This record gives sequence, structure tokens and C-alpha cells, in this order.
Amino acid sequence: MSGPSLEKARAAKAHTIDMIDESDDVVGVGITKANDGFAVKVNYRTDDLINRLPDIIDGVPIVKEVVGDLRKL
Repeated sequence: MSGPSLEKARAAKAHTIDMIDESDDVVGVGITKANDGFAVKVNYRTDDLINRLPDIIDGVPIVKEVVGDLRKL
């Protein structure tokens, strides 16, 4: 793999979480495979603030997706 390593993605995930505040409408942050490496995935309730985070943090791509409200099954 020539893209960001899992270790680099984990560090970027921690940095991403530090950048988010309660008003950002984020319902989840994780790590996903992307292209030839790993990326941080940020799930949003709505698209109102989806562009608040940059597209790359610490050299790791940020995948943003609107997933709506999370609810118990």
C-alpha cells in the first residue's frame, strides 16, 4: 500500500476528533479503506456543516457522508 497507513489514519482520526465540536452535527468518526491506503470517515446527521472540516488532515483523506440520525434498531 502506498497511501496512508493504518497508523497514520489512527493519528489523523484523533486529530479530527479534536477538531470537532458538539455543534458540528457529527454522529460518528471512523477509519475506512480508500484507494491505496486508509482514510478517516466522518458521518454527519445533515449536510449543514459538512464542509467545516478540511478534505485532508495530516496527509490522510477525510471521507464525509450524510447518514442522518442514528437510532436504536
